[in-house]
Amino acid sequence: MKKPPITISQSLIKEYLYKGDFIEHRCPRKIYVKFVLGRRTEPTLQNLKGLAFEYMITGNEERKVRLPRHKTTGKKLTSEIRLEQQAEIFKEWLRKRSNGKAVVNEVNSNIKIYKRFDLNRDVIISGELDIFPVPIYYSQEDRYAVSIIDVKYSGSIDRGFGRFNWGNAKYMDHIQAKMYLYLVRDIDYDLNNALNPGNNLRALTSQIREILDYGQCEFRYYIADDQPMMRKNVLKYTLKQGEITELNEDIRKVVNEIRIDNEGGWVANPGPQCFKDVTNGIFECPYYNCPVRKTELDINDY
Repeated sequence: MKKPPITISQSLIKEYLYKGDFIEHRCPRKIYVKFVLGRRTEPTLQNLKGLAFEYMITGNEERKVRLPRHKTTGKKLTSEIRLEQQAEIFKEWLRKRSNGKAVVNEVNSNIKIYKRFDLNRDVIISGELDIFPVPIYYSQEDRYAVSIIDVKYSGSIDRGFGRFNWGNAKYMDHIQAKMYLYLVRDIDYDLNNALNPGNNLRALTSQIREILDYGQCEFRYYIADDQPMMRKNVLKYTLKQGEITELNEDIRKVVNEIRIDNEGGWVANPGPQCFKDVTNGIFECPYYNCPVRKTELDINDY
């Protein structure tokens, strides 16, 4: 009996690798609960703000959330008003950057896309693009480029540490940008119709398809922050020579590790991160009843 295909997303790769290297302490059971069983943890306030920001931009009902209100009056908090203003700032930026040609709607937002892995046809690569395709106008050259836009809502665009250190973005792991640019190259429309009936990928014009197939798409992070100044930053990423080869190797390594973990029964392997991830009673790991979760740390774990 043929085994079902393995589906790999950039989020799954991040559970195993950071910038191509294996994460020192990872827990197979956590990965199983998140990506096989599909369980999710309760979102933090910052997660909710990120979802609300996406909803205000795209109108996608799946991203619609209710943010905390004033306990006495029930009115919106300043943070929610700031979010709404940031969403309007994004729309104005998009209007100008596209020379008036781009409008976000259900056709070009939250685009699910699938691709068979070039090195193993039993592996499917998946992604969900926030906004695509977006025409970006270069006024000095009087030309348009095609872009994927990924919107982020951050506590600060100057943050200089952690995985989302937007203040030092060149040092971040950009597996998401690489994978999404790989996904839109040479799109398999039949596969996408089979896995996601009713998608709008065939609506792409022949001109856009040609640009994508030549690997000339761009990826942009649009980062808005949560500060009173309501700042934003836009970071462009384009594939460099050799990065598809590196991506293929990352995917190959993760597929191999998934098979090893599956054969091993997805054993729980708690580490220091399990303890550190607990914030205000919210666990980053959705395996809430883990019998071996650490409740205190040994000093050597730091």
